[in-house]
Amino acid sequence: MCGIAGQLSLDAPASPESLARMAAALAHRGPDAEGTRQLRDGALHVALVHRRLKIIDLSERGAQPMGTADGSTWITYNGEIYNYVELREELMRLGHSFVSTSDTEVLLAAWRQWGREMLPHLNGMFAFALWDGREKCLFLARDRFGEKPLFFHAGERGFVFASELPALLTALAAKPAMNSEWLYRFLQFGWLENESATFVSGVTRLLPGHFCEVRADGERITARTGRWYSLPARAGGGNGRGHDVVREFRELFDDAVRIRLRSDVPVGSSLSGGIDSSAVVTTIASLLPASESRHTFTCRMDDPVLDEGAFAAAVVERAHATPHEVRPSAEDLAADFEALCTRQGEPFPSASIYAQYRVFRLSRDAAVTVLLDGQGADETLAGYPWFAGVAASERVAHLQIGAARRILDAGPANARRAMFVTAVGDAVRERAPKPVRAAFERVRPPRGAPSAAMRNGASRLPPT
Repeated sequence: MCGIAGQLSLDAPASPESLARMAAALAHRGPDAEGTRQLRDGALHVALVHRRLKIIDLSERGAQPMGTADGSTWITYNGEIYNYVELREELMRLGHSFVSTSDTEVLLAAWRQWGREMLPHLNGMFAFALWDGREKCLFLARDRFGEKPLFFHAGERGFVFASELPALLTALAAKPAMNSEWLYRFLQFGWLENESATFVSGVTRLLPGHFCEVRADGERITARTGRWYSLPARAGGGNGRGHDVVREFRELFDDAVRIRLRSDVPVGSSLSGGIDSSAVVTTIASLLPASESRHTFTCRMDDPVLDEGAFAAAVVERAHATPHEVRPSAEDLAADFEALCTRQGEPFPSASIYAQYRVFRLSRDAAVTVLLDGQGADETLAGYPWFAGVAASERVAHLQIGAARRILDAGPANARRAMFVTAVGDAVRERAPKPVRAAFERVRPPRGAPSAAMRNGASRLPPT
């Protein structure tokens, strides 16, 4: 990962000390290089900051902030555009030329060619800020699902952004107040919806699939956000037959792993022993030549109930990989707790994140700075038991009570009643005629009874 930051002001240029503080706060994200760029357009002062982790084009030609040949457009960018090779070829056919092999330069050319409409062309994870001197606009964007973070503070005379809250806070003139409502919700539920608010009043999280255009409007700065990507209401394609869906999923999965192996540095993988990370590791093994090294990084537990080391070992043997393991203890967590909180930048609901923290430290110590990871499979493929409530609610809505019961009976016994209540409630609220919905609202269980919010967060039903 890299770290990006910057400032835009109508009053004065950013001080070198302020930019240095922002860069220092992001040094852990980009240990390989640091860059800044100050620009001026009339009364408008622009500053871009970058901390680099070298992955594509390790030469200085890939350094950031990066500008176009005429110096009118500059970018600071975090992430990777996986289809940059194909985009580069398309842009060359359209008349663009390149001096590096970096995906950053492809982004600049894509902006020149398509402007904001370039975003749907990008297959990748990214957060970037781009200054277009021709349009006198600072343009920020975040990838479809928010893999790369981006925060900003918008004032009448200035605008500040950064990959992480601590870096952004170093640039604010006054210490901001805590967002007490946000903190209360976090303490009450232990989780938060994906919203633009943050724990700091006046600081906004740019949402996944969104952009922000920042301009000088006379004597004040305006920031306008908008959505550029939304998930389709229902997946399209295919005829719904099981074997066709499985084949299409496998083809998409293999292609996703293949294109993510594009790197000028070694690529490894986190391996828990679960289905998702095991599928990533074995697919990598099928795509890479036997002569190319494969490294896996696993967190082991002393408790045999929690430890999945045997499953991870079977995958390592199958993939002919070089395994690396770490066994964190309670004493290790206590020693690392302050550093862990500092690196997260925001409160987090569970110490389980410490396992990933140690895995990433393990990979860094092995000089493997790019990891493919299995995250989100249970969410996208409905692997957790509470998803049964969603499927059951659709059956209830069509009066298929027996089918709904069979779905819920497959789940853990201690969760069946809560999921059934939720399924019925969701079906009534979302699909029943208005008079029925009104009657349901009058007799629904009191506050504190099983609800959709509890199902998805506070109840924390155990995963399968």
